Amino acid sequence: MIDQCGHELVPLIVPVTLLNHYVLKYKQTYLKKQFYLNTQPMELKLRNQV
Repeated sequence: MIDQCGHELVPLIVPVTLLNHYVLKYKQTYLKKQFYLNTQPMELKLRNQV
């Protein structure tokens, strides 16, 4: 996914969402706090608007 994003075949939200999934699955506290993975409040639901 990251390579496909680099070649502009998929939007940036695809690998970010995949990374976020694994951060939550494996309870990576440090990564969970990263701004890049949590740029929008969930209430706004703007993650797809990249």
